[in-house]
Amino acid sequence: MNKKYLLIFVLCILLLGNAAAPFTLNDYHGDIIPVDNVDLKIENEEIVFNITNDKIETTVKYEIVNDENEKNIGFIFPVFSEYKNSFEIFFNNDEVKYEIVESSYLKESLLDKWENLENIISQKNIIFIDPVQKNLYTPEMFNKFYKNNDRYFPSLYKFVLNFKKNSKNILLIKFFALPSLDRKLYPKSVYSYYYILNTKEYYKKFENIDIKIFYPKNYTFASNLKGEIKNIDDKCLYEIHLDEINDNLTFSYINSKISNFSIFLYKNFPIIYSSYFILILIFFLSIIIFIGIAVYLIVKFLKRKKRDV
Repeated sequence: MNKKYLLIFVLCILLLGNAAAPFTLNDYHGDIIPVDNVDLKIENEEIVFNITNDKIETTVKYEIVNDENEKNIGFIFPVFSEYKNSFEIFFNNDEVKYEIVESSYLKESLLDKWENLENIISQKNIIFIDPVQKNLYTPEMFNKFYKNNDRYFPSLYKFVLNFKKNSKNILLIKFFALPSLDRKLYPKSVYSYYYILNTKEYYKKFENIDIKIFYPKNYTFASNLKGEIKNIDDKCLYEIHLDEINDNLTFSYINSKISNFSIFLYKNFPIIYSSYFILILIFFLSIIIFIGIAVYLIVKFLKRKKRDV
């Protein structure tokens, strides 16, 4: 019997050791950045996010004006993502090929502008928002493990576009994103996504961004940028319009509504919401039952011994 309980104890330790991390940094992306000094104008940008569980389908559309002579311009699109194969680019309806380049390439191309660009797209600047309290916060594990870890600097997707003289052009980028995951903040996981918007200094003009975020009605949602909520069929639409670009975008969600009572229980009695609570409960109940049986047998033995005397 001792071996049985020892086995249960070892199993509990192994399972608890394999518990999911309290926070995982996943995908983030950013607006396109030219690798040359250009006088292009971005007259409008529309970004559409469609949230479904732990996946975000994204479409980014740019209206780009070249009011000078014909030119070829190289761009980069910062990407930190598990969905590398989902990335698609279309320029005036034609598919565009791209390649992943090293940061050293951009250092040579941008020279004194590289340091500022490196800071803009770095994971050090990622921000998070609490979907319940609606305020910015930083997961503890992000500061400890991710913030200063170069491994989480984004990949640089480079592509070249041909702009005709005095032309207005449409650039379309499509991709899927896997949101970051905070398993510690609330009883249910908080999904977060960060998108870099503030790249205006690399253009002659960059203004007017329209952002549309679709999510199921039963989700708890928040964004750092002010917008309006509309109901569309079985989803909510959060619309943001920016005339000026001064901030980057972050939003978060929980894939259900969450009550104040469950938050209270979680903050004060977190063990109840542990993935292994039932297993832990069974383990301790087994110990109690074992002790109870042992006490019963000892008492029975002592009574029998007393009668024999």
